[in-house]
Amino acid sequence: MTVIVSFINRKGGVGKTTIAVNIGGYLAKTINRKVLLIDLDPQASASSWLMTQDRYLEQIVENPLNPQNSSYQIFRDAIFNENFFSIDTGIQKAVARDKNGTVLIPTFDLIAANAKLDNLEREIVNYNDLKIAILFEALMNLRIVDEYDYILVDCPPNMGTASQNALFASNVFLIPIIPDPLSFQGFPELINTASQTLKIATRRRDDHKKPLCGGLILSHSRNTLAMRNTTEDIRNLLTIYKEESKLNDNADIFLSKITYRTAIPDSQGQGTILPTAKGRKTDSQTEFEDLAYEFDNKFKDLI
Repeated sequence: MTVIVSFINRKGGVGKTTIAVNIGGYLAKTINRKVLLIDLDPQASASSWLMTQDRYLEQIVENPLNPQNSSYQIFRDAIFNENFFSIDTGIQKAVARDKNGTVLIPTFDLIAANAKLDNLEREIVNYNDLKIAILFEALMNLRIVDEYDYILVDCPPNMGTASQNALFASNVFLIPIIPDPLSFQGFPELINTASQTLKIATRRRDDHKKPLCGGLILSHSRNTLAMRNTTEDIRNLLTIYKEESKLNDNADIFLSKITYRTAIPDSQGQGTILPTAKGRKTDSQTEFEDLAYEFDNKFKDLI
């Protein structure tokens, strides 16, 4: 069974894409899992990072098949009663490659994003069925779920239609968060919005399974008093939400934390992800590898 995991937060800049891309890479390269990353953010940061900007423009944006080769087509098929998205055209196989095109991680695939995802909120009004079930139904009907151990969904920084579709489709959702007061402000509203989608998923999914909160991942973490205090505030609020049944009992903060270091933007600038970066192993690579192992240990029993 495939484990579908969405990375959600209403706030941008909290590390959703960085975490999704690099966890996916380590799961595939180091832990030998078969991984698909679905990019639902119209900014397409995950897509252009994994493919490099030049390959993304050439193979996705400027491709005559655009938008059939992107996640946007999944929604367009449902809204406009089309049938153009397919595994062959929509999934970029073995997406992590070097500048010569040599495959670096054979079991890491991508469904790339498209800027036309910005149109989704306007176009979705034409769809008369359950608007947040489109992604779930596509993954099931196209049997994409039969091909992977993990499907990771990188969501836009909001709780609009794309993010709600990801949440509805997921077995597990994760919340990357910076443990500082400003980032924490939007956390209660995120949980309240998510809990409504979870209730609908429990009623309307074919398996009637409620997506579970797999936990929070602390990013941009530093050992400061403000961050320690905010982390404790997060723990206290998690306890309250568990008591109110808004979150499952095992929702907690990951032990592995991500510290913001220059190795991350350096790898982006070099067109690589941390699992394929060359040279001496950096602290950032160690942190993400540890996070991937913790992730796999938490969720491998669902496979």
